[in-house]
Amino acid sequence: MKRTRVSNATFAAALIAQRKGRSIDEQFLASKEDAFKRLAGTYPREVADISHKEANPPGNPFAQIDVEISDAGIRRLLPSLDALIERRLVAIRDIVLEAVRQNPTVVRNIQSLLADWMKRREIVRVVGAGRALLAASLPANRLAHGEATVSILNDRSPLPNSKLGGGVIAVSASGKTGIVLDIMKHAQNVNRERTLLGQSPILVIGFSSAAASEFASLCTPGYFLGFRSAPHSEDVVLRALGDLEEYAASELFDALVVAAGLEQGVNFLTGHEDLVGSATGPWHQHWK
Repeated sequence: MKRTRVSNATFAAALIAQRKGRSIDEQFLASKEDAFKRLAGTYPREVADISHKEANPPGNPFAQIDVEISDAGIRRLLPSLDALIERRLVAIRDIVLEAVRQNPTVVRNIQSLLADWMKRREIVRVVGAGRALLAASLPANRLAHGEATVSILNDRSPLPNSKLGGGVIAVSASGKTGIVLDIMKHAQNVNRERTLLGQSPILVIGFSSAAASEFASLCTPGYFLGFRSAPHSEDVVLRALGDLEEYAASELFDALVVAAGLEQGVNFLTGHEDLVGSATGPWHQHWK
């Protein structure tokens, strides 16, 4: 086995070649490194743009990483997992705290509205897609324990009809998820009709990237909480797609639900499901 340092781009090229049945050796890696260095030297501005906008997960394809070559192929060598996890958690913490500290009015608006929804047992639709929807489902579950009437997109029961009013909580790491934007647009179209009929609007809370301008515009004014992953995530190695953003959105949403409940004296125990025996733990209480 041999260890060396190469760029992310060279590592990716080696993986592609390996999948095609080619053996990877130091000569192959050296030739790719030279090719990518010439590319970066010839088109420095274009390469810098690709590095930040097209890399997935975001990062610099020309950053150096440690790799190991053996008869089994090439693999990346990572630092210890505890260090990787610690840096990842710090990044999520910083993303969440920045969003809260820079948007105190929005935080107060959302917290107050969530409290009202729990007190009134309001209809609340939680929408997202993929991992973002999974991330939103945890705080949505807690919101239901606070006795709001919560429905989650793609659950086995459909979302309540818009004629029933209520609210929408939309979560998207990118703010560009098609199905989420479509639902938010439909809610705004319905609200125009509800206004003509003298009915209260469907209020839309949104958690997404601070740069998601269209997403933000489809939220009820004062109820969009945006977050930034950069610069907090620049040196986070343990990344894949929108993971930091999804965890940040989940933490923001959940913290607001808990804070809203505590502020209003909501007993989350009494709202916990109790018809499933002990399957979800000893948390439920019968209302007395």
